[in-house]
Amino acid sequence: MARSTDKLQKIKSELEKSHGIFVHVISKDLSLPDAAAEVHAELKAKKIAVDYLLNNAGFGDFGMFYETDWAKELQMINLNITALTQLT
Repeated sequence: MARSTDKLQKIKSELEKSHGIFVHVISKDLSLPDAAAEVHAELKAKKIAVDYLLNNAGFGDFGMFYETDWAKELQMINLNITALTQLT
């Protein structure tokens, strides 16, 4: 999972070493309603300007919609639509 700080730190180190760039890690569950706003607030507070946003977050489900779990559907909406739109 991308929310794993250890995995993100490893990728950060690899990117910085390979490409001579600065990477700032923010480990956040973007399926939570206020997560994108919290990311924005942290970047703003640290005066970090974002040049590129690479979105690789997302998950899905399958089955008849009326049989699926609403809490999971809401998490997918928050992650796949709301957070994506807010961050963009």
